[in-house]
Amino acid sequence: MNERFQTRLAVIIAAGAVLLASLAMAQPPRRGDGEGRPHMRDRFDQRLIEFLDLTEDQQEAWRAAHQEHRDAVSGVMTQLRDNREALEQAIEAEDALRVGELTLEGRRLHEQVRASAEALRGELEGVLDAEQRERWEAFREARGHGHGPGFGRRGHRGPRGAHGAGGDA
Repeated sequence: MNERFQTRLAVIIAAGAVLLASLAMAQPPRRGDGEGRPHMRDRFDQRLIEFLDLTEDQQEAWRAAHQEHRDAVSGVMTQLRDNREALEQAIEAEDALRVGELTLEGRRLHEQVRASAEALRGELEGVLDAEQRERWEAFREARGHGHGPGFGRRGHRGPRGAHGAGGDA
């Protein structure tokens, strides 16, 4: 193998590893065993609805928007899981071309999820009045939302140190 091919292969494998890590974090939340047991996300949404003091109509619109988003991305999330599995196999097989193809496909799928999340945020903002929107933005800022690729995650995850993996301390 020539040096240029080896360099390309190394870049593709590195990109695949980055994609694998991001896909692993993109897994939808797992539901508990109990069918009647409310999901943690549902309880969080209910507390947020109470914090924002939404009217009945606003609550209905809020929940409908969230359900529409979940329905829109559920198929994409399945594709992401399948993509991740195929990518792992391609990396193990050292199939650089397939790794590159799957990496690009994974990025495209992630972009679809991100676009849907942005559309959801716009729809939710449209439901709120000015005071509620101000509270929601303060809440989002406090949770570390809206700061680039870590959308939905709290704060900056720095290098490993005395506080363990990622150390937010």
